[in-house]
Amino acid sequence: DFMWREARLIVEADSRRVHGTVAAFENDRKRDQRLAAAGWTVIRITSRQVVAEPERVTRTIRHLLSRQTPRRRDENRST
Repeated sequence: DFMWREARLIVEADSRRVHGTVAAFENDRKRDQRLAAAGWTVIRITSRQVVAEPERVTRTIRHLLSRQTPRRRDENRST
């Protein structure tokens, strides 16, 4: 749902309504695994967390953004 390319960070906003089926749950985990294997960090937050704990969610995202990993050498090549 949200992506910071330079930090290789993806934040998924989950809800039971959208992600509540077994198929959606399984597909989300497969996608997380593919992204992790490609060097991305994926975190999942709920709407309840955004509303009830916005400061904690913000701190978490800021922390993850502050530890940006350098892009791989082949991603920095100019054409």
